[in-house]
Amino acid sequence: MEITPPAVGVHLFGPADNEMSSLSPQVEVRALVEGQFLSRRLHAERLGYSIRTRVLATGGASSNKDILQVLSDVFNAPNAPEAQLVTTPHAAAQQVYDQMLKRYARLEERVLQKTRP
Repeated sequence: MEITPPAVGVHLFGPADNEMSSLSPQVEVRALVEGQFLSRRLHAERLGYSIRTRVLATGGASSNKDILQVLSDVFNAPNAPEAQLVTTPHAAAQQVYDQMLKRYARLEERVLQKTRP
């Protein structure tokens, strides 16, 4: 399946997993970036891929150091596009994102349960 998960709509959650109708622009932007990378990590792990090796980012966003730092932190892996080390994960980020990934998986399943035909 090309689009994973097969969920439809905009789904916003607060710190207590409560559904939200909106977020502040700053929080929404950060949540969007983190959500995309958490989704990639979750589904890569479910497919049996190992994380914590390195990430190769390509495309337009690969020139944005802030986005690359979030990517590096979520995967707990250095980002090395074109064999050039760009970022390494923050030491404290692994524990944060390991826990966040569990929450993300739970919330994704919740969304899928609501949107499955």
